[in-house]
Amino acid sequence: MTTLESRILAALAPGGMLTITTIARNVKSTKWATIRAATALQRKDFAFKNRRDEWQVTIAGRKATTR
Repeated sequence: MTTLESRILAALAPGGMLTITTIARNVKSTKWATIRAATALQRKDFAFKNRRDEWQVTIAGRKATTR
């Protein structure tokens, strides 16, 4: 897991649904890099995106942040 992926999981950890723009602002990254890292997290089943393009951490993602 990259450091950007870890920072994204940390931003999503408190719960709630965040857009890519909000996540990028919180982790101080570009929008494009955030999209790529969030998609990688989705492939690993650590995060998911709803129909409104809002992201949330999964149970597996919560476990990954506590390791």
